[in-house]
Amino acid sequence: MTEPVRLVITMEGGLIQDVISGGLPIEVLVIDYDTDGNDPAETVLVPQGDGYEPEPAYVHLRALTEPTALADDAKHAARLFAALVDEKGELKS
Repeated sequence: MTEPVRLVITMEGGLIQDVISGGLPIEVLVIDYDTDGNDPAETVLVPQGDGYEPEPAYVHLRALTEPTALADDAKHAARLFAALVDEKGELKS
């Protein structure tokens, strides 16, 4: 099996409902920096790079590697792209 593509989605505020792979095996880390008013015990410190202090965030991992799930995701992604993206690769108006 092909090694999964690794994606990291960072957010602050907002809501991600789902990640659809289009048929490729993927591993997705969703990092949500909006931690105000929530339990600090549920957060992890996320490295920020050289010279920056780690920041607390909620982190969720989603792995899509099962063949059946990948086939279903590929069909769904194809339908969405056909409905929303034109032949030039731009969003339809």
